[in-house]
Amino acid sequence: MTDPAPAAPSAPASATAASAADVPPMPAELAASRRAWRKALLERRAALPPAERTRADAAIAQQLRAALEGEDGTLGFYWPIQSEFDARPAVTDWLLGGGLRRAALPVVVRRNAPLIFRAWTPATVMRPAGFGTSVPADGETLVPAVLLVPLVGFDDAGYRLGYGGGYYDRTLAALQPRPRTLGIGYAACRLDSIVPQAFDLRLDRLIIG
Repeated sequence: MTDPAPAAPSAPASATAASAADVPPMPAELAASRRAWRKALLERRAALPPAERTRADAAIAQQLRAALEGEDGTLGFYWPIQSEFDARPAVTDWLLGGGLRRAALPVVVRRNAPLIFRAWTPATVMRPAGFGTSVPADGETLVPAVLLVPLVGFDDAGYRLGYGGGYYDRTLAALQPRPRTLGIGYAACRLDSIVPQAFDLRLDRLIIG
């Protein structure tokens, strides 16, 4: 699928992860392109026909369950907003496997800072956190070994277009060791390229429906 917005400049020869302090300003033309892509993709995702969404959600759930088989430890995931895939049923089933399995949700502690991850179970008391999302009202802070990352858009090289806040990029740059990342999204939101910059981090795997 081609980009839903005018083409942006070519990607730099090298796009390796940098710390937040090292991130240069994004070129104005690319920033404008990403805003246009983001708007178009969010509208496209929200408008997916029910039958298409049902098929896509089933495909994502099947791939996700398979990807989590054999994983033990802490799984970071996300509270779904703006027509994102809802990973909670798959995460709940994964937790039932017992062992050392724990789940955690991201929490913004302050603007432009890495996220923290707070322990979650289906019984966790949640509180609103703005932008339609919710976070655990309290609980233990955990470090994920595997992280599910929501995709507004993506390209086949494994780069992600998010909501524009940069929280996941800062978080992944800060976490040591870096968790294994699984990007979750819809095929309708594929881009030719997000034109990755130094601060854009390649995901380890894409799970697309």
